[in-house]
Amino acid sequence: MVYFIVKHITKLAIRTFYGKISFRNRNKIPKDAPLLLLANHTNAFMDSLVLAVFMARKMKSLPKGVIFLGASKIKIWFFSQIGMIPIFRAIEGNKYLHRNEEAFRSCSEVLRYKGCVQVFPEAIRTE
Repeated sequence: MVYFIVKHITKLAIRTFYGKISFRNRNKIPKDAPLLLLANHTNAFMDSLVLAVFMARKMKSLPKGVIFLGASKIKIWFFSQIGMIPIFRAIEGNKYLHRNEEAFRSCSEVLRYKGCVQVFPEAIRTE
């Protein structure tokens, strides 16, 4: 429920700020099959939001795990409710990489049930 409330509020905000947003070949995105959505990461936080808000299906995303470190239980609960699965990168140090096993299990589970997982393979924003 939290996911859909946040999704609709965010959609309204994006449409208000950006105006018209258009898509090409949207009909080619499967609606009832596992989907691994890979995208370039050129616009920080907005990349993920636009994809999540305008996809017809619920989506999980893999943000950098450091935003979960030291976060309150409420923040971690909220992040999980909006579909965030933390992924730890070597660039931030190797001591948390073992926690990625849980992220990989979570993603496998999502895909097993024909869900959608969003990944930014660059693992960093680029110009």
